[in-house]
Amino acid sequence: MKTILFFQINNNNLLNKETNDEGESIIPLINWIPTFLGCMEEGIIAKDANQKNILEKEAEKLGLNNNTNNNKSIKLPKDKSYTKPLVVLENLLSGYSKPNVLDIKLGSILHDKDASEEKIQRLNTVSNSTTSGPFGLRVCGMKLRKFEHIDYSKLN
Repeated sequence: MKTILFFQINNNNLLNKETNDEGESIIPLINWIPTFLGCMEEGIIAKDANQKNILEKEAEKLGLNNNTNNNKSIKLPKDKSYTKPLVVLENLLSGYSKPNVLDIKLGSILHDKDASEEKIQRLNTVSNSTTSGPFGLRVCGMKLRKFEHIDYSKLN
């Protein structure tokens, strides 16, 4: 799976370059992506190098129990037909009580070179009918905290 390969490359710090091939300074991609914790399959509890359950580790960070008695417990998908590995990433929102979240898709080409013809056509339609095509980015979703009073500072 390409997603897993991407995160394995990230874990090996191959995305930590600070200059491009022309020697120009760039911001390393590694600064903007969550840590890859590993993969798991439905019904199989993944272990890290310390043999600690990855779900338990994330649950501890969040102050949750990993059981069905807690309505905030971590649950795996129930669909038995799902066979792809589940990618486990660092929870970037851990430690925030009411974070604002913005989901932005970058680029005007939304498919990869190995996509089926049907998928290419479908994603080209999406690109052409949204801001992905003309602007190369699209806001796909956001979650904003509601403030009772908002104060603005004027910058000159």
